[in-house]
Amino acid sequence: MDTLTELDHMILGVVGLYGPCTGYRVRRVFLESLSPHWSGSAGAIYPALERLTRLELVDSKDDHTTRRQGKLLSLSQAGKKAVATWLKPPLDAGALLDLDPLRTRVRVLGLVPPAQRQRFVASALEQLAALEQETRSMLRDSEAGDDPYHTLVCKGALKSLQARRRWLAEVAAEVASK
Repeated sequence: MDTLTELDHMILGVVGLYGPCTGYRVRRVFLESLSPHWSGSAGAIYPALERLTRLELVDSKDDHTTRRQGKLLSLSQAGKKAVATWLKPPLDAGALLDLDPLRTRVRVLGLVPPAQRQRFVASALEQLAALEQETRSMLRDSEAGDDPYHTLVCKGALKSLQARRRWLAEVAAEVASK
């Protein structure tokens, strides 16, 4: 299963958590996620589900419970094994320190005039504060539910946003001093 991507593995995880479910349900989970890494676009999710079904990692059967002619998806035994393997240590560096577009943009701030640097950082700080509030709300909602792992993910997202805000405050101080 070395050919599976992070997206493939996460789709398997979503099918495992919510299955039997439809491809639409899988897509909704991605669209509502705290992680914007994947868009949840139909062009990404449905082809991946088809590939995972062909690889016999996902079982698919006709859904006769609705008027739509959809498929109900569930993890096959091979899919369960693929998820278990994905969760075994050690993690690769990409899982620990992923692409960070904010960090990337800060790296090249010196290429624009000081006023633009300051506007960039101020805007990013405002957006982080708004995202923090949204994440706090999601955390409150998750704490009322019965999935402790979703709550832990919300807490992790909140802590990550708080750390980014503190770092960006340091960037703002540096930008202001130049």
